[in-house]
Amino acid sequence: MKLEVPASDDCDLTIVEHGSQTAHPSDSSPCSDNNSLSDVGLSRHSEFDLTESLVEFAVESTIFRVRSFFLDRESRGSYRFYTPGVNRVYLEGTTCLEFASLKFFYYGTRYEMTGIRPRAISEVYTHPHNIDPAQWIVISEKNNVVEWLLEARTALCSREASKPVLTKCDLVDDDFEREERAKERLKREKETLRQEQEREKERLEKEQKQKQKQERLKRETERLQHEQEQERLEQRAIRARDERESQKAEQENAEARAHAIERERKEKQMSIFERNREAERKTAEMARVGELDRLWGLDDPSGPPFPLPVKAQTDLKCTTEDHPAPKSLRLKGDAKTKTSTPPTSTCTEATATAPSKKRLSLKEEMAQAEAAHWEGEEDRQAFECYNTSITACR
Repeated sequence: MKLEVPASDDCDLTIVEHGSQTAHPSDSSPCSDNNSLSDVGLSRHSEFDLTESLVEFAVESTIFRVRSFFLDRESRGSYRFYTPGVNRVYLEGTTCLEFASLKFFYYGTRYEMTGIRPRAISEVYTHPHNIDPAQWIVISEKNNVVEWLLEARTALCSREASKPVLTKCDLVDDDFEREERAKERLKREKETLRQEQEREKERLEKEQKQKQKQERLKRETERLQHEQEQERLEQRAIRARDERESQKAEQENAEARAHAIERERKEKQMSIFERNREAERKTAEMARVGELDRLWGLDDPSGPPFPLPVKAQTDLKCTTEDHPAPKSLRLKGDAKTKTSTPPTSTCTEATATAPSKKRLSLKEEMAQAEAAHWEGEEDRQAFECYNTSITACR
């Protein structure tokens, strides 16, 4: 049953009953006591003797027609403020909306279970194999479920034919066939199990090979990475060694340059020192030669005290008259007598005889002078010093 209440005050309560018919005041009539109690031995129940009478309520300008069962049960008929025979109640001081709300509480639709039919249809449709196709068709037509008919009729037309009545031999043959079928089924199951085991074994072998391949790839990758790392370390060591060698070579070059510069500086200093020393030595030698000349009278025009070459006698104008030679440098012949022949005559003779003889070289003249007899080793050393001085001067 469904109750529809308009929102306006001039509302009209309409009661709708789900089913093939709709409730209307003219369609319902009170139960006849003669019909219900016509059979002997029947009596009415004190609580569940329900009537189908309707009662009208006039609220403001609206008529409400509802069943009287709930009203009789709750008020025991005290709501009828009217003369018997009149089936209408006039309510004063009550609005149409208030009365409609009250009746909505009594005649609500919360217990109608309107969703039970679709659920039952869906549950039956979910298990169609438990219902015979013929019974399915009957249920569809009875409950007006049109969507079941096509499928039920199709199943009815496509079902297998009924089996004939079997004899004992047929049963034996049937048992034998069932046994054979069981053996065949067992054989097929064993074959299927064997194939599954083989497939499982192949799958495991494939997985094992794949795993080994992955491990090999992993080891190869690790080896390559290790080799690359070793190569990088070697290259780094080579670069470090090259850098050290280059630094060492640069350091050696710098040291060599420093040594060369130092050697050049020392050579320059040594050359300067040698030149200075040579100059000092020459100066000292010249000073000593001058001193010897002064001591021996070579710087005097009188000449040296011993024979000299013709050219030397001419150049030096050797005379010994005023500056006689030292006693140690005198010849042996002169030591015997003081009135020896003066050297001037010797120089004169040498000068006179010079054109007729071959002119001797300085070396030969010095050899002849060295061959002369001197008095003692002191005279010989003095002559050698003089010879060295003459050679240096020339």
